[in-house]
Amino acid sequence: MFLLDDILVGVVFLGKTIKEAAESELYDLTKLRARLVEVQERWYTGEIGEAEFRKEEENLLSLIATAHQKYGQTD
Repeated sequence: MFLLDDILVGVVFLGKTIKEAAESELYDLTKLRARLVEVQERWYTGEIGEAEFRKEEENLLSLIATAHQKYGQTD
């Protein structure tokens, strides 16, 4: 029975580690800001339309706000 407990603890630990790594990547302010600049440049050059720009901008600003709230990240 202890073997199953050890396996379960390992799986839970691995799941938490993966979740933390994914969230760290998702809410990285430097990367989010770089993506926002990239989307702005694509809009300015006409590569994307205003509707797509607004959608992407809203998504990125939401992720930035969440990073500030959830992780206390500051500028």
